[in-house]
Amino acid sequence: MLYKMNGADNEDQTMTFDKLMSLPVAFQERHHQSEVKSIKELTPKAWRPKDRMKTVSVALTLCININVDPPDVVKTSPCARKECWLDPFAQEPQKSSENIGAMLQQQYERWQPRARYKCTLDPTTEEVRRLCTTLRRNSKEERVLYHYNGHGVPRPTNNGEIWVFNDNYTQYIPLSIYDLQSWMGSPSIYVYDCSCAGQILKSYMSFADQREQDLLAKGKDPTPAKEIRSCIQLAACSENQLLPMNPEVPADLFTACLTTPIKTALQWFYYQKHSHLNSNITLEQIEKLPGKLGDRRTPLGELNWIFTAITDTIAWNVLPRDVFHRLFRQDLMVASLFRNFLLAERIMRSYKCTPVSEPRLPPTFIHPMWDAWDNAVDICISQIPDLLNDPEYVFKNSEFFSQQLTAFQGWLSLGAQERHPPEQLPIVLQVLLSQVHRVRALDLLGCFLDLGPWAVNLALSVGIFPYVLKLLQSLAKDLRPMLVFIWAKILAIDGINLLDCQGDLVKDDGHLYFIKILQDYTQTVESRAMAVFVLAEIVKDYSHAQEACLQVICANIVPTLLEQLESHNGTYIISTSPNLRQWICICLGRMWANYSQAKWRGVREKAHEHLYALLEDKHAQVRTAALYALGQFVNFQPGYTTEQSANVNQAIGAKLAPMHQYEGSPIVRAELINSLQSLVSYWDSSFVDFALRFAASSDGTSRCPIGFTTAPPSFVGDVVVAVSPSSTGSSPPGGSCGSASGRWAISHNSNEHLLVCNDDQQVSECIKRLRRVSITSPGAPYNSIIANIWKTLEDLTHDPAPHVAHLAKIVYNNVLHKALELGQKTNSPTSVSSIRNGVESLNRNRNRRTLSSGSRTSNRTSNRSIRNRNVNSMSSICENLVVTEFCEWTASAFAQPSCLIGSEGTFVNQKDAAKHELRRRKVEDYMRTYQSIDASFHRLDLPRSAEQQFLQKLNHPPIITRFHPDTNHLISADRTGKMSVWDWASGTKKNEFQNNDFGVDMDPTITDMLFINQHTADCMLAVATDDGAVRVWNDDICVSNCTPRMVTAWRSSTDIIAANDRQVGTIMCWNQQDLRLYTAGDSKSLNVWNVETELQELAIPTGNESRLSSISYHSHNKLLAAGCDNGGVQLFDFRVKNPHQSLLSAHGSKVINVSYVGHDLLLTASESGSIKLWDVKKNCEPYSTIRQKKKGPMLCANAHSQLLVVACATKDHAINLLDFNGQELGAVKSYDGFLGKTIGQVNCLSYHPLQANLAVGTVDCYLSVHSGASRR
Repeated sequence: MLYKMNGADNEDQTMTFDKLMSLPVAFQERHHQSEVKSIKELTPKAWRPKDRMKTVSVALTLCININVDPPDVVKTSPCARKECWLDPFAQEPQKSSENIGAMLQQQYERWQPRARYKCTLDPTTEEVRRLCTTLRRNSKEERVLYHYNGHGVPRPTNNGEIWVFNDNYTQYIPLSIYDLQSWMGSPSIYVYDCSCAGQILKSYMSFADQREQDLLAKGKDPTPAKEIRSCIQLAACSENQLLPMNPEVPADLFTACLTTPIKTALQWFYYQKHSHLNSNITLEQIEKLPGKLGDRRTPLGELNWIFTAITDTIAWNVLPRDVFHRLFRQDLMVASLFRNFLLAERIMRSYKCTPVSEPRLPPTFIHPMWDAWDNAVDICISQIPDLLNDPEYVFKNSEFFSQQLTAFQGWLSLGAQERHPPEQLPIVLQVLLSQVHRVRALDLLGCFLDLGPWAVNLALSVGIFPYVLKLLQSLAKDLRPMLVFIWAKILAIDGINLLDCQGDLVKDDGHLYFIKILQDYTQTVESRAMAVFVLAEIVKDYSHAQEACLQVICANIVPTLLEQLESHNGTYIISTSPNLRQWICICLGRMWANYSQAKWRGVREKAHEHLYALLEDKHAQVRTAALYALGQFVNFQPGYTTEQSANVNQAIGAKLAPMHQYEGSPIVRAELINSLQSLVSYWDSSFVDFALRFAASSDGTSRCPIGFTTAPPSFVGDVVVAVSPSSTGSSPPGGSCGSASGRWAISHNSNEHLLVCNDDQQVSECIKRLRRVSITSPGAPYNSIIANIWKTLEDLTHDPAPHVAHLAKIVYNNVLHKALELGQKTNSPTSVSSIRNGVESLNRNRNRRTLSSGSRTSNRTSNRSIRNRNVNSMSSICENLVVTEFCEWTASAFAQPSCLIGSEGTFVNQKDAAKHELRRRKVEDYMRTYQSIDASFHRLDLPRSAEQQFLQKLNHPPIITRFHPDTNHLISADRTGKMSVWDWASGTKKNEFQNNDFGVDMDPTITDMLFINQHTADCMLAVATDDGAVRVWNDDICVSNCTPRMVTAWRSSTDIIAANDRQVGTIMCWNQQDLRLYTAGDSKSLNVWNVETELQELAIPTGNESRLSSISYHSHNKLLAAGCDNGGVQLFDFRVKNPHQSLLSAHGSKVINVSYVGHDLLLTASESGSIKLWDVKKNCEPYSTIRQKKKGPMLCANAHSQLLVVACATKDHAINLLDFNGQELGAVKSYDGFLGKTIGQVNCLSYHPLQANLAVGTVDCYLSVHSGASRR
């Protein structure tokens, strides 16, 4: 039931679609949307062949026996005669054989010039044996190629034999394939060019299986037989086929295809297509096609380049990935032979021959890419007459690559969803070799990699790495943005092969390329941020890379990175790039990790002072990265006995200790613990001394522990401590204090080292003593840095974010554990028992310390250096106990799509469009609800506005309720921390979860709730508890049987009073327009939190001893009203830099509600029963009095944000609904039903933000909803 408040229709107040769409949205950073941990799903399969090898030896066996035909072959006349493109009958048989052998070797050398070649002509069995065994012995574990030409001998037998000759060439001698296997061993590759060659392959596999069975029968390892079986084989035809005898082709057509593919393809094309060619083009002209195969600028070289791209593309699209890697990426010789084998299949099949191979390949001769090859050949051949006859003619390059890039661009335009890979991907890699198409190819390749991890995996598997590695040698500046983008994508995904990538980059000086990009201020900040990321990945856990980056004279990485944090030409060059700032910190931290020289370079450059400013950066991830860098800067600091290093560490410790007081981001506080453990490790003995001596003082009888010389106190913020001399390293003596008796058990949990006490009463007594002797006591004789770090760790053990508290407990408890061990060694029973009690206090008594500490005051550190690091040669106490995954998680952001558009390197987030559309629909729904207020006004039945719509009996009394802004859901909370979500329209429970059941605090009470981002699909619930904690939950709270995710949590105030004296708890109000959360309550200040930066912006002292009991913010006037428990109302004007305060003497008793209503009206309600309206512009006198004090005291009151109605609950178990003239609109005194029961004492009231629905919670555990009915 809706209607609009009078006076709220002011133009400035009117809610419009554009205004809602322009409102900012809180908690939208990546660390709010996902858990901060490394994403294992991004890790690809290994793309580098583990068994990469070379073909280092080639055995050529030619059994051609010129002038003598084999007895089982009847040749046609005319017949194919040429061998290796030579006519064997043009010379004497012996000379021809030698020339053919030499020519075959030359043809193979085109593919592997450095191999060892041995040729035998018409050999005997012994010659073959000697040849094979010699090459195998010399090749060791590398591959050997065996080429067999059997054109002059009978066909292979079904018994697994091929033929050679006797010494006198009078007989054909069989050579068993079994013996050949033994001589060749593995790894090997076989080429069979003879009729019925498939029979050899069949026999080979049969013999390999036989070997395996024999080894298994003998109980031996069958691996050698399996390796023989895995050898690669290429056969010219199947087992029952004869070689082509067409005189148009050479007799060794299969060998010609494998070793001279371009020449063979051109001749075959001429014979197949000559009827369609220019009649002036002859075969002799085709054979004279100018150019070199290795020069892509010439016609012949361009054809060879296109052929390589096409055959690679066919193989990539047809073969399984593992087969493709083995045949086309493992060995250059094998890759060349199999590319040419695809051509052989196409040509041989046209002559009724089917080449076969092992491993078997699917048919490729009809692949559509062959049409593109024919087109390229046709265009090239058509220019031959002009090329040969006109010296001035300029060869017209093929448009093949530009056309394929266009096709690839078309594939990319279809979107980012994972689908069938683009068939042009291998061609794109080939185009990277061309200067003409390189920029466009890199641009498109970057767009492809940006589609996601699956695209990067595909590109790596097709062979992108060596191409982009080679391009790092380029001096062209226009390639830098695209290359750094591509490398960022590769290193963000390729976790398995990172060490190999690091090694290759450092070996080829690739790190220098990215340092130069960082030094080039003409590059965009996005490009330089990615360059820093790549450098951070290069030096990650890799000492050789760290040394290489530090030793560069003109591009030392440490000063280069620090320069980025300085101003250039009067402006800070990275002021608009949090990503660059964050990765500079991470890169520095990784450079300093376990590398002392880099740390000392940082000391000389005062790196820690550069990083201090980033500890207050407005981006939480930058602050986290700065903490990571400082933690690595301290960790294992070299030369710790020097004054300089001690002073640096003291300065860092003083800077880090108070950070948690004004830090709202859990990821920052988690990394703070990680950094503090480095300081704890550095001052290990001092922290153990601190724990032992603090424990010795905990019984209250010894205010000054033995072994300390009391010095004048040093004031550190609100902490007053005395500074002791530097420890001498001796073991602390036992105290004279009596120790408590009891039975103790030590839990040896490897993660937390927790101690467990079996005597609860004794624990309670010891905890009280520990509280009395707090480190805030003026006489506590501990060094200020140690004391403040210890206090910080103790505070963080009670952090509302569970993972932060868990990390803090690990470090905190480990110090106590080490102190316990040392106390036992030194026979100090008082220290031992007190430390045990201290650990037990952390685990069993969860009440947060009442210690008051300064908000953001800087600590004054001791002038003394803390240097001692050895107590009884004790090992470091906190090394690597706490490890966060922030850096890995941050790196995974580069693996996500960011949509690189155009060669200029412009970035947009691909998710922005989808988010905007979702938000638009949500705002439209919100506006429809809001606009229906006017339409419903005339139908509202005011006298019936208190009718009961929902009633539910709960297990515990509800203490606070809130309506979901755009659903029929009602959220209630009880004193146990349980949150219940009800669909009040249907009367069903939707969900239930615990707000603080994480073992962080003991029984904190929920005192306030509010919704954030009400106008978006990212609506969130903020829950405050009386210990000062604020937890924010995502909208899954309304999903049935779903555990909602905690978006963030922080301690809103550090000066919360003791639990026994708390009355108000923590109260909140929210400003969506400025993304500010205001908190107050059992604190001496009003705290303003900027949730965009997740930092405490202001802590405004309230200026009196009273507590703020209710607060309300007016977003248009930027005024905040705060009701006090003494009856006053404080007004804070946030239009000025230092908010002005004024005081209204509103009531004589506790103010239970303040609410801004309308444009300039403020409603206040007191515990004594009065309700008043105030004009905020004239705050001396109330505008009107809605309810008089004489009508009796009230328990609670709540005004509707849009309607002229206020609900107030009285002590006589009634709820009255009043308009702003004081007229009663209705009342709730009993529950509906026969003989309705009188309602219990009201605990809480809350109105729906738009609808006239009132939620009521009572002490008798009832939850109800009341609203008016519409007149028909």
